Amino acid sequence: MEALDCSSITNPVSACMVTSIVRAALLAAENQAADQGYMTCSVTTDGFISDMPLEVLTGMDLMGLRIFLEKARLYLTDNVDPEIWEIKHRQNDLVNFTTRGNISLIVEDKTAGIKGGVCAHNGAKSPYEPDSYEDRMWLMKAVLSRTGTVDYTAQEWIGFRELSQGDGFTVKSVTKHIRMDYDLKRKPDRNSFYTVFPVIDGEAYEIANFSTVPFENVAEYRNYRTCKKNTTVLRTMNDWTLFWMKLDSRSSGAKIRDLEWSKLMSCIMGYRAGMWDIPGLTAIQNRWMEYVETMKSQKKPQAEISRGLHMIEDICDWINLHNRSRKTFKESDWKNARRPDRQANMLPAGMIDDLLLEMQAG
Repeated sequence: MEALDCSSITNPVSACMVTSIVRAALLAAENQAADQGYMTCSVTTDGFISDMPLEVLTGMDLMGLRIFLEKARLYLTDNVDPEIWEIKHRQNDLVNFTTRGNISLIVEDKTAGIKGGVCAHNGAKSPYEPDSYEDRMWLMKAVLSRTGTVDYTAQEWIGFRELSQGDGFTVKSVTKHIRMDYDLKRKPDRNSFYTVFPVIDGEAYEIANFSTVPFENVAEYRNYRTCKKNTTVLRTMNDWTLFWMKLDSRSSGAKIRDLEWSKLMSCIMGYRAGMWDIPGLTAIQNRWMEYVETMKSQKKPQAEISRGLHMIEDICDWINLHNRSRKTFKESDWKNARRPDRQANMLPAGMIDDLLLEMQAG
């Protein structure tokens, strides 16, 4: 490695200036597109993905920047070409999962005049030829079916660090694990979420779609990033529901690992704390209290009464009728639900309304 002096191609001031001008133009285009009802779903330094026609884009004044950019283009092309926009990809299908993760199944065919769709892997590598149909299909299915990271194995040259330590110049097989979740460059708009079910090779997949808005401040951005790190995957509506619950419960100290289990336990903890009634559970306890009183009135021994008392079993069976978690509600969970230290982890009431209403209805 050798340090280079400042030159026409190593001038950081010029590099930052050019980049900032391009980004300003993109920001202007994105805002003017939104004003006209068009959607922009991914923006990088040198381009963006949008449903806006090219003639609309080229007609924008870019908030006054267009005339200056066209003059710069004329200068760079010896007064031949003032155009500042170029279509890089064209498609009618798209799975856009993060800023640098976008995939279309349309392959470029120059002989047929077909411009290929976008194929950005977010750093992953398939075992197929880049940009081929097989490569695109591999990425599409991997992203749409993921329940965690997308894993792949590739051949890579040894790194500079190993070389500097005396290792030989070799190629090694490396397995990597890449998250393909939205990178939170902007804040997901919670009210905009809906589910789509793309069908690929005859198989339906599930993925949540949503719009974004700016973060309110740096602290809010960091809060979202922290919650993302504590979430395994963000693909379906259920995944995002767990994310929102983690986000909302951070201030309450609730510990969420299994969404459905946390909701169920919160309903039972609230019941045992006297915060609300669940008639089905109350009826079971009243029935067994009547049994105990009847047995006592008949002067039955306590041992005989205890042998016939199956109240906790009935309670657990009833609760498990409403249990959507993979875990089974047991006697120990019923006892733990009354402990103050466990009740401190209750989810806010607004997060469990649906399950609580179901349990209260029977």
